[in-house]
Amino acid sequence: MKLTTKQKVILAFFGLNFGLFIYNAFYEWYENKKILAVVFAIVFFVFELILVKLYFFLENKKKWKIEKIFLIIALVLGVFHIFITPFNQLPDEIVHIFRTYDIADGNFISKKNEEGVYYNKISKSAYKLLNNAQTDRKYYGKVVKQIFEPTSDEKWGYRFDSAAIYTPISYAPQTTGVVTGKILHLPAAMTMYLGRIFALVTYAVIIYFAIKLTPRFKEFFALFGLLPMALQQGMAYSPDSMSIALGFLLVALALKAIYGDNEKLNKKFIVAIYVTVIALALSKSLGYLPMALILVLIPAAKFGKKWYKCYHLALLAIIPYILNMIWQKIQDHTVVAATTDSATVAAAAPKVISFVDYIIMSIGSFFGSRTWYYADGILGRNLSYSNFEAPIQVYVILLIALVTVMVIRTNEKIKMRKFDKLIYWAVPIFIVMAFYYIAALGWKYIGDNNDSSIIGIHGRYYIPLLPLIPLLAYYDKKKTEPLHVDYIFLFAIFANFAVLGSKFLHNF
Repeated sequence: MKLTTKQKVILAFFGLNFGLFIYNAFYEWYENKKILAVVFAIVFFVFELILVKLYFFLENKKKWKIEKIFLIIALVLGVFHIFITPFNQLPDEIVHIFRTYDIADGNFISKKNEEGVYYNKISKSAYKLLNNAQTDRKYYGKVVKQIFEPTSDEKWGYRFDSAAIYTPISYAPQTTGVVTGKILHLPAAMTMYLGRIFALVTYAVIIYFAIKLTPRFKEFFALFGLLPMALQQGMAYSPDSMSIALGFLLVALALKAIYGDNEKLNKKFIVAIYVTVIALALSKSLGYLPMALILVLIPAAKFGKKWYKCYHLALLAIIPYILNMIWQKIQDHTVVAATTDSATVAAAAPKVISFVDYIIMSIGSFFGSRTWYYADGILGRNLSYSNFEAPIQVYVILLIALVTVMVIRTNEKIKMRKFDKLIYWAVPIFIVMAFYYIAALGWKYIGDNNDSSIIGIHGRYYIPLLPLIPLLAYYDKKKTEPLHVDYIFLFAIFANFAVLGSKFLHNF
């Protein structure tokens, strides 16, 4: 029987993931568990097969639209991420957990204790799942034993200085999950997982509406929303969950306003833009506010009058800034990252005067020495505090190739003036500079004399910008055949399982 191209691709993915799993098993495990590793590889193979079958059932049999298929696949893959990823094995998740629990206790504005640090206590039952999760090879056994264990009255505390700067908006889904668990008197472990589940559902639903709203480039939204790092952070105790989802939604709203059929934007749509911009800006200390620049491309006629457009754009810049200033006055922002001591901050502070120099060096490293580092972070190869990495470099290359082919073959027809193109390019540049500004003046993470660039910026921070790629790279094409969505979802399924396999073996 002659195999089709699509079937060959699927078999190649199965073979690649099986090989990566076995390689990972021999690399990670030093005990005599190789046979067990093969068994796990087969189990993961079955899960992959089931999800591939589910996708083709929804796409071919049910004829579901891309946004519905995204929602189901995102939720299924996200659940795997929730229960395979240990708590405290994600970037800074422990401080975000304590900030979330502080908000759930009613402290929307966190307060310093008598020692001058932000500190909160949670049940020791929850602490057991957090303790040593970075290297704990018995994590899953702990979960099985403690998932139904009654919540202990004994408390354990931790300082969360670096998370205290974020507004409650950053943790709204996770906080809702924790509060729900407390109201239902669920065991501590279940309550912690409920926070992740609420985050995942919120993330998937927001991007579902983004894909549904946008009249252009839906397949790009689906692919970027299903990247392993995007799903990992989407379900995590982290501000990234909201910032990624809201970033996608803002781009979708802008494209809907620019290229939609409506001659004039109604009040509900304008309100939706306001809510999205404000929530996105406050989710990451104004770091993503420059994304609102894309709204400049909305034709003035869509607002009714030209001065209405200027009026709304001005308010969309001023309101988030004022709200952030108010938040800074209410919440003490003198905190620094928990990993940065006062001596380091004092030594780094004078360097901020040369901020322009650092920006130039940092942008240079973005397109130079750290290019692969950021690509790893966007895909999901760097899984935690660099204590281990998934050996999936091939997926980084495949992602770059896939996006390149998607851009070349897209047949979307858009009208773009030179000024429009300039704005599309200005948005990501302004975002990059905003991140570096926050890093320099807030985090104080600046390299030594041999590396004068600003560090502490991770690939995952750029995920909300990814839907802009097809616009930045767009050019007029003739008679192009777009890449079928099958390849997009297949890549997402197998890339996620490659990462999930690495996580599982590392923590088994």
